[in-house]
Amino acid sequence: MWISYLSQTYHVLHHGRAEYTLIHPGNPPVVTKTVLGPNIEGGETRMLVVGTGIWKRSSLLDEDSKAAKTEEQKAATNCLITEVVVPGFDWEDHQYMDRKALEKLYKGVEHSGQRIEEFSKFVKQ
Repeated sequence: MWISYLSQTYHVLHHGRAEYTLIHPGNPPVVTKTVLGPNIEGGETRMLVVGTGIWKRSSLLDEDSKAAKTEEQKAATNCLITEVVVPGFDWEDHQYMDRKALEKLYKGVEHSGQRIEEFSKFVKQ
């Protein structure tokens, strides 16, 4: 599910791997992907800072699930991350994206239908 905070958030990896997809509002919105994982040399990072007003979602990597052959490997396909909200968490400080917010984000953007379709499966119903 897409979520956005009015505060800055820090995501610190403890175990496993996860991919974060960020939508930076603008015209057009800029989409970035970052893998939190232990392979720094391979381009992964152990910490991600997400600024205010940026939409984010995370997921486990399909490649990790597909690579797991034994039951033990499958059970180990997970991720543990601490999220720190600065200056502090408040329920009024965040919002979940719904379809209307996604369409507004891409309003007037050329060829936006593909992104709306891709991202709509992760919006609040």
